[in-house]
Amino acid sequence: MNDLFQYGIYPELDSDSYQKIVQLNTTHLRNLAWYLVSEPLVFSGIDLEFDKATNDWLFRDWQWFEEQDASPEYITDYLAANKKNNRLGFYAEVLLHYWLERNDNFSLLEVGRQIEKNGKTLTEIDFFFRDNVTGTYHFWESTLKFFLFDELSK
Repeated sequence: MNDLFQYGIYPELDSDSYQKIVQLNTTHLRNLAWYLVSEPLVFSGIDLEFDKATNDWLFRDWQWFEEQDASPEYITDYLAANKKNNRLGFYAEVLLHYWLERNDNFSLLEVGRQIEKNGKTLTEIDFFFRDNVTGTYHFWESTLKFFLFDELSK
């Protein structure tokens, strides 16, 4: 396994999530799984109403991940066809789009829809989807950034 997981770069993951993720052979699926279980940086310390038990998609959808891992060409081909550029945030969005589009547990209702008023864009809906297992609807604004930290500049 030649990627960041072998170095323990994701200490924020609980051991159950970590053990599931490192079982996957396909790097793109490991990245997607990490993205789904990682705590959002922006909301650290904010008490949000979010039922992790009903929205723990990595464990609930583990069979989907295993099936995808058995045929990695599907996600690889999808990424090649939908890659906008090499920026990390766009890569993360394409991974989420793949997951929501290819997983029967979800109905993808809107992707990348711009909301305009008087000819000006107010916002964009990254993902609006229905969880077919719980019957709940979700609106996700996807963002993934990579921050460099220089220990010497403290």
